[in-house]
Amino acid sequence: MSLFSFCSSPKLAPDLLEPLSTATPHELLKQYWGFSDFRLGQKEVVESVIAGRDTLAVMPTGAGKSLCYQLPALTASGTTIIVSPLVALMKDQVGALKARGILAEFVNHTLEPPEIAGIMDAVVAGDVRILYVAPERFQSRDFVRTFEKLPVALFAIDEAHCVSHWGHDFRPDYFTLKNVVAALPRRPTVVGCTATATPEVKEDIVKQLGLNDPQVFVRGFDRPNLHYFVEPGMNNYDRDAEILHLAKKLEGTGIVYAGTRDRAEELAAMFNQYGISALSYHAGMDVEKRKKAQEDFMTDKARVIVATVAFGMGIDKPDVRFVIHAAMPGSLEAYYQEAGRAGRDGKAAQCVLLHSWADKKLQEYFIKKGLQDMLEKGKSKYEAEKYAALRTARLERITHYVTTRKCRRRKILEYFGDPDAARIVNCQGCDMCLKGGL
Repeated sequence: MSLFSFCSSPKLAPDLLEPLSTATPHELLKQYWGFSDFRLGQKEVVESVIAGRDTLAVMPTGAGKSLCYQLPALTASGTTIIVSPLVALMKDQVGALKARGILAEFVNHTLEPPEIAGIMDAVVAGDVRILYVAPERFQSRDFVRTFEKLPVALFAIDEAHCVSHWGHDFRPDYFTLKNVVAALPRRPTVVGCTATATPEVKEDIVKQLGLNDPQVFVRGFDRPNLHYFVEPGMNNYDRDAEILHLAKKLEGTGIVYAGTRDRAEELAAMFNQYGISALSYHAGMDVEKRKKAQEDFMTDKARVIVATVAFGMGIDKPDVRFVIHAAMPGSLEAYYQEAGRAGRDGKAAQCVLLHSWADKKLQEYFIKKGLQDMLEKGKSKYEAEKYAALRTARLERITHYVTTRKCRRRKILEYFGDPDAARIVNCQGCDMCLKGGL
């Protein structure tokens, strides 16, 4: 018998079919989150979702995207499903919701089958208002069947850029979500949230998730506490010296992003040689070593972590005071997301990109290798070349960011289509506007 066969005729709980509260969004914000006002961009997204409009919210990390679907869940008549690939983050958010008295659970690979069965029993009984689900769970037909007779009121997709081939973190499991929504007896309001989406990625998200005439919001990409600096055209010797100089000069903990695994190991060794406690983190390490490195950094047992792009989504250490890129990333959205791990506590933080002209050649190699990998996996030549062309265009955009003589903050906001870009004349928070260095 299938683990979920008991769900074939669910008995709906009347209390779950009713909104938890009829209070206004501001009243709910105060009652459950303790805030007197919304952050920039939150209110309009919340109101759109509560009104039943399909919605796409593009807001940077730290802008409070989770509240944009958690709060509307309290006013909805039925269950809210939140799809997230971030295991640690969903555990933290469910814990926080429970602490606020909101019925919430999560289902992902960290749970044993009996635990999952118990949670799904609770969902069917109407004892779960918000359910976080890892995207791969929807590959199971039995799991999807659980919801086909349940009143799902809201279907939220976090990290929505993962559904797009043109996004920087495409995940095939997200492709099933459009069909999952279509299989529900009553179509819920669908909301997608992401921290990084260029215009072409936004368009693809709307298409791949099947959003109906959605409201699209792009807000909050300006983080005034982050200061942006770029040193272009360095040689490797000068770049290493500058990395070491910055790590000694800047206070607090920091992240250094390296272009390759070997480079991450080299830089970590250099820091330790000069008395700066540092760890490396990359995909070539086994899971336990990566986990230990992350935990040691999060608990301040190491001052610096030197990482590749593997140090990615779900990393949230509020007091990171600097992020140094020891190589230019392949796109401006990748740079923004990685640099944005600094200063999440709202205090001043430094984001420094140390560039060499060899960086572009490395990224061009990655693009060429990616094209070959796509062809070997059976993708058409047209699709592979289109994707390579898009990555090449992105590489040109970040190269322009590095070489510009204009405000870097404004360049970032313009790239993401944030309307706040128009108001920036002199940000006083980047090397171009300050006309100097650190």
